[in-house]
Amino acid sequence: MTIKITWLGTASFLISLNDTKLLFDPYFSRNENATPKLKTRKEDIKDISGVFISHGHFDHACDAGWFSENWNVPVYCSETAKQNIINWAEGKILLNHTEALSEEAKDNIKVTKFYDKIEISDDISIEIIRSEHIQFDIKTILSRVFSWQFLKQVKSIMPYGKGIRPLGGTFIFFAEFGHLVVEVSL
Repeated sequence: MTIKITWLGTASFLISLNDTKLLFDPYFSRNENATPKLKTRKEDIKDISGVFISHGHFDHACDAGWFSENWNVPVYCSETAKQNIINWAEGKILLNHTEALSEEAKDNIKVTKFYDKIEISDDISIEIIRSEHIQFDIKTILSRVFSWQFLKQVKSIMPYGKGIRPLGGTFIFFAEFGHLVVEVSL
């Protein structure tokens, strides 16, 4: 029994359970000035059995449609996250960022709910557990918004907020691998 967890940047992880690969919150379409620089490209991640989205914010969900379209991988997420993935692909969020999704790819984005259990194989399943997104206090928000680093990048950051629906449910994932349980919290 082998478990390998690889951080891919932001909140994205690839978990390999023996030969089964599961991808969580893929986000590769980052601002070119973002650090740290990513070492892995989405095209490099192949042979995955599922993509799991914790919530519908762009930095967790925007690249999920690419995997559904290009690798025919099922994507598991909330209804809100599904709509955000489709909006991203259709250019409703960033006009210069479009990746057409076929109807098959859209159908492959599976709406899940709290406490659903997804069977990946005979010995691997993922259970979706309810969680909550962090709540920021006004002091933290103002200190970030009026920071020099933010103000320098505000023009390039602003389009990412356009067209995003509220985050919807936030998920934590429990992966059962044989008799072993792996918790994935993002």
